[in-house]
Amino acid sequence: MRRIMLFIKNDFFRMGMAASIKQYKNNTVLREETEWSGVEENINNCDMLIMTFELACQDDLKKTENIRRAYPSIKIVLISNENEKVMALTYMKIGIEGVCLQTISEEEFHWALDSIIDGNKYVFEDLNYYFLDLILNKNSLRLLSLRESHVLHLLLKGRRTLEICRELQLAASTVSTVKLRVYQKMQVNNVIDLVEKMASYSRF
Repeated sequence: MRRIMLFIKNDFFRMGMAASIKQYKNNTVLREETEWSGVEENINNCDMLIMTFELACQDDLKKTENIRRAYPSIKIVLISNENEKVMALTYMKIGIEGVCLQTISEEEFHWALDSIIDGNKYVFEDLNYYFLDLILNKNSLRLLSLRESHVLHLLLKGRRTLEICRELQLAASTVSTVKLRVYQKMQVNNVIDLVEKMASYSRF
């Protein structure tokens, strides 16, 4: 019997997801949580965690990374409303099993669920092409660390250094150092060059 935790704050979406899983996997025990405190308290009794949130939330990233580190056998699936490839790559780097979009069809979600249960990874189609580009074309994004990927994401959103400091709760000197490493690895000199280089990946 498989034990799945749904960490979904939206009641309507969570009810629909629960009903779909119960119908498709009738031997599954579901636990529903709406706050991180409940997840952290009960996650040790689960085989899989399915959750929804914004990929760019630094607090969610840290807590997901902590769960991944503490419970390496639990399969983690993220469902996001953002088609955000840079941050999706960041989550894949910490070892989660799947990233889906909220627009995923029920049939595709069931296929993703089976694939992840069988020990495979699942990402939405655009991200598949994006990862393939990283491999085949030696895309510089594959060189970035977790922190560097997150700073890159915020730079592309137009955040300035002080804003990044506040959002990531880092010292200005740390953010400046990380920015420099991002520029070096991406082989650019400034934010304008960085945006232009990222635009060259936009077809994926």
